[in-house]
Amino acid sequence: MSTMSGADITTLEGLGTPEKPHPIQKAFIDEQAAQCGFCLSGVVTAAKAYLDQNPKATDAQIQQAMSTVLCRCFTTTRMMKAISALRDGACVMKNNTSRQDEVSAEARGGRRRERSSREAG
Repeated sequence: MSTMSGADITTLEGLGTPEKPHPIQKAFIDEQAAQCGFCLSGVVTAAKAYLDQNPKATDAQIQQAMSTVLCRCFTTTRMMKAISALRDGACVMKNNTSRQDEVSAEARGGRRRERSSREAG
């Protein structure tokens, strides 16, 4: 730990907020690249740090850089899609919402319709 003295350390929580996720977090949400969460903090922060230093990295270079992060549930294909989307600039905030927000809104709307039907009946 003494080697980290004076170093800037960014954790997953330091990247963004639920209301405004960092683009790497947004990419993972859009690709649904998280499953069990065991590796998520390490993958997201490692990917961000790598792309900060190597913004034009190839898929092979990204895979090599990420090879030291252990993933138990094998969502690496979706993770690579998320990381590549960020690298390629494909991860853009759409009205500050994510696919998860859209799904949640759809679910809430469904509950409202269901409730309205019961109340009318």
